[in-house]
Amino acid sequence: TSQLKHLADNVSSIIEVLDDQLFIMDRDGMLIWANEVTLRDLGPDIVGKPCYDAFHGYSKRCNDCYLDILTHNNTPYHHETRIDLVNGDIKHYHISTNIILNDDTGQPLLFLELCRDISSMKMVEFRLLEKEKHLEQMVQERTSELSKRTVELEKANSMLRDMDEIKSSLLSTVSHEIRTPLTSILGF
Repeated sequence: TSQLKHLADNVSSIIEVLDDQLFIMDRDGMLIWANEVTLRDLGPDIVGKPCYDAFHGYSKRCNDCYLDILTHNNTPYHHETRIDLVNGDIKHYHISTNIILNDDTGQPLLFLELCRDISSMKMVEFRLLEKEKHLEQMVQERTSELSKRTVELEKANSMLRDMDEIKSSLLSTVSHEIRTPLTSILGF
């Protein structure tokens, strides 16, 4: 029993140093225990409230309640979600939920949920997407500029070739016209 007490103390210490929300709900979604982080983030009065009220301010269970999915599949459930909190804040969470206790019939009785706030990561992701869109726009603009310049350079190059042909033709003609009288003067 001293080992069990020591293990329980260690688990309690681990739970309290987590920077994630951790809580236990019953099959109806009623919050029956929450760690300090959860109480700090959501308020000390959430224990005893159903999750849909504590997190969303709803008066009834969510239509797509993942406790139903978890109960049906009987496997841990992981997902990311956006939550509009009662206080008006918008948070993004990675949520992991698992059944921790079944009743005598094998039906889930208690669920343990770990919620990791990924809002800052989502903000960085959003900014990266914005920068990516901006860079794509810049690439399109530069590509368009390069295409226009390429056309201009091709026209200029074509004009230079034409002028070179005219010059060559002129030099050939002038050279011929000068050589012919010189040849007859020199007697060749």
